[in-house]
Amino acid sequence: MAETSRQTYFLVVLSCILFVSVNGECPADKFGDECQFECHCSNGVCEQKSGHCPKGCALGWSGPSCQKQNIALKRRATQSSTFCEPTGRCFNASYSVDGSRDQWLYAGSGCSHTQSSSYNEWRVSWSEEHYITNLVIYNRKDCCQEDLNGFRVYVQQRNGTRVLCYNDPTSQPIRDVIHVRCDAPVLGTSVTITLSGGDDVNLTLCEVEVYVCAAGWYGDHCENQCTGPQCQQCDPTGTYCQDCAVGRFGKDCLGLCHCYDGVACQREGSCPGKGKKLCARGWTGSSCSTGKSLTHHLQNNPYLIFLTF
Repeated sequence: MAETSRQTYFLVVLSCILFVSVNGECPADKFGDECQFECHCSNGVCEQKSGHCPKGCALGWSGPSCQKQNIALKRRATQSSTFCEPTGRCFNASYSVDGSRDQWLYAGSGCSHTQSSSYNEWRVSWSEEHYITNLVIYNRKDCCQEDLNGFRVYVQQRNGTRVLCYNDPTSQPIRDVIHVRCDAPVLGTSVTITLSGGDDVNLTLCEVEVYVCAAGWYGDHCENQCTGPQCQQCDPTGTYCQDCAVGRFGKDCLGLCHCYDGVACQREGSCPGKGKKLCARGWTGSSCSTGKSLTHHLQNNPYLIFLTF
């Protein structure tokens, strides 16, 4: 302890590391080395390390660890027109996201079906943004399967821009189930399927499933973990992280943000805004990654006590 004429400085440095362990287990609805992943099991309980669900995945989830989600399920769906029979039965857009894979137009909940037109479209949307890569489309089986040839899939971004995801060739063999992979992942809030041609064209979809991986997972079946527990979403190949946890940045989210007042930093680590107060106290540089010396801290924080356990 040292004392000056105006202020007293206390500096206590303890070079100890405190390990805290409760019981080494995650809560029933979490798993992973740091309990960072959510379980998506039918009964809410999964294996602590792998996330495997002995009793199966919850509705809308699939994959080895139930980390693959169908974000189209039960979401809001619309279409350019709706075909209705004289009896009053209509084939609404919502029939394509009701969870039923029945592929007969008149059986079960049926399929969505537009009126005949030179241009038809069907859309499913959600409020949050997702990187869209994979879709599965269930075509009708009772007849007219070739009518779906030549469809297009678009992903609409939050700013309203519509990006082409997939362009189906007009000449295709009959397909009961169509697996679609976007030419490149697109961040968006809705998926639109369009079909155009002559005047006697209608768009019939029995079920549409749009798949994304839960935070921290990638792969066709969301079977692989992204590098590092701080990565919320990596690219479909797992090469780099697209979305780090709050307070992190960098390829594997290993960088720590040091922005003023706890503001989240940008992907390259820089702090948003203008002016002098961009970095947290004690940090400088273009990405606020340069720490100031201990002498500087003491001079600007006269009663500062450092405790490291």
